[in-house]
Amino acid sequence: MVTHANNHFEFGRTVVSGHRREIMHGGKRVEIGNRAFDLLLLLLEERGTAVSKNRIMEMVWRGRIVGENALEAQVSALRRALSEDRKSILTVAGRGYQFVGRLRTQSEPTRPLHFADTKSYRDSRKPQIPGYASRSFGREADSQEVERRLETARVVTLVGAGGVGKTRLAVETAHRIAHRFPDGVCIVQAGSIRARDELPSLIASALVPFLPDGPAHLLFERIEGKRILVLLDNCEHLLDAISGICETLLEATSSVRLLATSREALRIRDESVFHVSPLDVPPDSEGDDIDRYPSVALLLDRVGKPFDPSDRQAMRAAAEICKGVDGVPLAIELSAECIPALGFDGAAEQLQRRFELLTRGFRTAPARHKTLRASIDWSYEPLSQASKAVLNGLSAFDGPFTLNAAHRKVGSHHLSEIKVTSTIIELVEKSLVTRLPQSNPVMYKLSNTMRAYASEKLQESGAGQ
Repeated sequence: MVTHANNHFEFGRTVVSGHRREIMHGGKRVEIGNRAFDLLLLLLEERGTAVSKNRIMEMVWRGRIVGENALEAQVSALRRALSEDRKSILTVAGRGYQFVGRLRTQSEPTRPLHFADTKSYRDSRKPQIPGYASRSFGREADSQEVERRLETARVVTLVGAGGVGKTRLAVETAHRIAHRFPDGVCIVQAGSIRARDELPSLIASALVPFLPDGPAHLLFERIEGKRILVLLDNCEHLLDAISGICETLLEATSSVRLLATSREALRIRDESVFHVSPLDVPPDSEGDDIDRYPSVALLLDRVGKPFDPSDRQAMRAAAEICKGVDGVPLAIELSAECIPALGFDGAAEQLQRRFELLTRGFRTAPARHKTLRASIDWSYEPLSQASKAVLNGLSAFDGPFTLNAAHRKVGSHHLSEIKVTSTIIELVEKSLVTRLPQSNPVMYKLSNTMRAYASEKLQESGAGQ
């Protein structure tokens, strides 16, 4: 549910009072559900701007998973309630909904919306961030290190490949340290929007009850001196906009801390970058106690059915699955969905067709986490054509490679050596290519999944023929 200050709006034959949660039309009270009422107030506050469906879902149904048809039903109910003023709610094709009515002079002061589900930690005594019912594996040391860094750095960014578990690590760390932020712990789901102009409002709404009237700089004045932790999740597709806002926020306040997750660093001043690695997998020579490795423990837990740890063949197959998907938690969880039907051996054998097999993510997950292919698409599609060409060409390496080998393999009159070098730097920054630690000369590699994906793209382009 959403609560409001004394918002008062008049347009056409309609009067809306946020304080009384009341709509009057033609002098008569109109009965309307809470969701439709909250939707109307959101559109009124954002009047003149198309509000995306994702943003409406986040604001009106905060913390709940609903289908798009639920939003359409509330829009229909709202338009029926507005009767001849129904045209004030405009459907903007491909973008969302917008209030386009003409407001008369307001008799009550208008204040921004106050979303009850994001009230401060001080008031609610619990952080306003999601929790996980399932078990976590292999991240205790990582969480402690992120906690340590937040003691000295005002912005810590968790960087890693798609599906590696950045969000979960950030959320679980935020739960651990929420007591250190008595004025607020909130999460900004940057992945829910695609347009940079939606970002300021998204961040402001998460920072309530510190949201003031007026322009954004007043927001910073109101939260100055507050001990607030802001978790910015999935930043990679809006890096320029998010980096700018983060720098402004850090410069304008003294005690706000930022914990970000992204497939590449924000690259702002005083940023502490923590690289989130895949879960440890058993070495080829491992015999007994395979389930002590976090990747295998995660797989067995997510399968959710009793198994015999003495079944060495099944345990070896479990290890092969985890190694085949590089210890990436998302891919492991997608693999677990196949095991009740295929068994451990069957799932391991089918991994050569991983993109067709690993498609059964949670129905409520973001689109980029519903399939293994979608997770890679999210990072691959924004790349330039030159970067795609280099990445695709690197798939020809079966194992680690040097920079000189990359020059020979993918360099051409279209791609100079310096272009290949700068592109590999970019791909490492974007968590698409991994630099092997302590290698001399420096070695790089592609994960099994990235190699399979890039090889497929290489064949599609005809360059691999």
